[in-house]
Amino acid sequence: LTFTANTLNVVRVYVPHRITITKVGIRLSTAFTGGKYAVAIYSSDGNTKHIDTGAQSTTSAGTQVITLGASVTLSPGFYWYAFTVDNTTAGFRAAAHDGSDLALNADTTQTGTAANASSVGVMPSTLGTITGSDTQAIPVTKFQG
Repeated sequence: LTFTANTLNVVRVYVPHRITITKVGIRLSTAFTGGKYAVAIYSSDGNTKHIDTGAQSTTSAGTQVITLGASVTLSPGFYWYAFTVDNTTAGFRAAAHDGSDLALNADTTQTGTAANASSVGVMPSTLGTITGSDTQAIPVTKFQG
């Protein structure tokens, strides 16, 4: 699946117990030479960035495992998973909503895009306003300790 360049695609996630994360894994299915992407975890209000992979290359397809500069411990609660890519060519293995569950964002936004844009795979310090989308796609990502 490909994405709109420099858009922050977000999904609300719940962490049920305390976890420590040291690595992030993602599958790049279509390479794009010179491109960049990034993955981040923000607080539930979008004002604190807890995890940021930094800009990663889209030059080589395959499973990519990014080791974080320092381990990050998340306490139980809601967070925003965010993903961005700086081009529309690189493809990622992703999970997408087809819009058939129109209640997905009915009371609380669960998936959508953030107002604050990225640039060349660099995440903003905060998300800004989240706009809900019932058809938002998000790359399948593994957070591991």
